[in-house]
Amino acid sequence: MNITVGFAVGCYKNGFDPTYSIGLNGIISQDEFREAIEKINRKISFDTAIIRLLVIFILGSVVGGTCLFTGYVQAHYFGRFGIPPIMGVGIVLILLSVIIEIAGVIIINSRRTARMREAIAEESMKYSLKSPSACKCY
Repeated sequence: MNITVGFAVGCYKNGFDPTYSIGLNGIISQDEFREAIEKINRKISFDTAIIRLLVIFILGSVVGGTCLFTGYVQAHYFGRFGIPPIMGVGIVLILLSVIIEIAGVIIINSRRTARMREAIAEESMKYSLKSPSACKCY
């Protein structure tokens, strides 16, 4: 079975479209197709690691921004010369949170892609023998 239905990406839906194609008649029933798509979508569903990354990014940005602001106030209003060390801490926190966010998103996406390919291959193998013609497994 070749599951090449559209992958919906948007604010509210992220997964394969469960709409049954007429071209699948005689190969897989509508119920089997729905179950296969649901199984694949569960494997690629929203990951809690994304929430953790978002929390790290927000905390790092807020604490870093607070440090920058505090350093600015120290330098500007209290007449300190040079850049206060707390400003350096703020810059490091913000940069570190951005780097962690980018690296985390890359890692999560690669793992998610691997899970998606594995789920599609498992479901495709179940129904490939029923297909009247050879299918491509992605």
